[in-house]
Amino acid sequence: MDSNISILVNDVVVADFDNNNSDDIIIIGQHSIDLYRNNGSGSFSKETILSTSSSSTRVLECLDLATADMDGDGNIDLINGETEGLVIYLNNGNAVFSPHYYSLISEIFFLVHPFDIDNDGDMDVVGRNHAGEVKWFSNNGSSVMTYEATLTNIPNLLSLNSIDYNNNDGLEDLYTSYANHVSIFENDANQNFNNEISVYQDDNLIMGALQLIDVDNQNGLDYVWSGGNNTIAFHMNESLLNIDDPEAPTILLYPNPTNGILNSTHQFQKLRIYNFQGAKLMEVYKTKTLDLSRLPAGIYTLIMEDLKGLTIH
Repeated sequence: MDSNISILVNDVVVADFDNNNSDDIIIIGQHSIDLYRNNGSGSFSKETILSTSSSSTRVLECLDLATADMDGDGNIDLINGETEGLVIYLNNGNAVFSPHYYSLISEIFFLVHPFDIDNDGDMDVVGRNHAGEVKWFSNNGSSVMTYEATLTNIPNLLSLNSIDYNNNDGLEDLYTSYANHVSIFENDANQNFNNEISVYQDDNLIMGALQLIDVDNQNGLDYVWSGGNNTIAFHMNESLLNIDDPEAPTILLYPNPTNGILNSTHQFQKLRIYNFQGAKLMEVYKTKTLDLSRLPAGIYTLIMEDLKGLTIH
């Protein structure tokens, strides 16, 4: 891999995009999207996914990047915020990407985040545009996105993620940073996010990037964010159900460790896999069997929601 990359890097994601069991790297620069393909031994070759010269209507600027399986084919796709708006780059399984444009006229997206906002089993997208509006686009299950609404009462966002904060409703809520706040906006099942839960507020700090990681190996994913004055902070998530809760079912997952198929003695409504950085890699429904064969070897967080709404980590 070239150690002298002379582009302005706006975002970077890491995943096995070509399904060869080795993590590749994708970088968005100001005017480009570039894949660094891993040959399996730590040697990378650069391939251009998109550049200014192939932009359709205006000078391309890439602003934010996320990953998810948008069309349900098992391959990791790209969700990009650009001057072209919201763009989904579908992966053919060999890290060859085709762009699909889903935004309104002359709309620029600075933040994008995929998650199942309407709880129908596929990945939708929420994004903040150049006017500061937070909009959501529904997925028909095959990555065809439809603009649904502008979410109300959410300030201009600096960073965006999602987590099922309220384990009784099975819905993922918005985990956000803005100005002097880190807050969660609850999803009310009608895709309204009017109820704000303050995680932290400091009028002397401008909050920045945030993530979800298991800090203490206790209660699932905790809240981590960067603030001003060179600070990084975290908040323990104690609202999630502990595995020792008397209502939690007895569960056996086997084999553990596994090199492919993970079985459970308990059927779950939803199972989600997160990597160590807190990025969601997989989400499956109503199953006792989870196929992990396409994930590289490593340690992952498995969040399981059962048919009664209990969430177990």
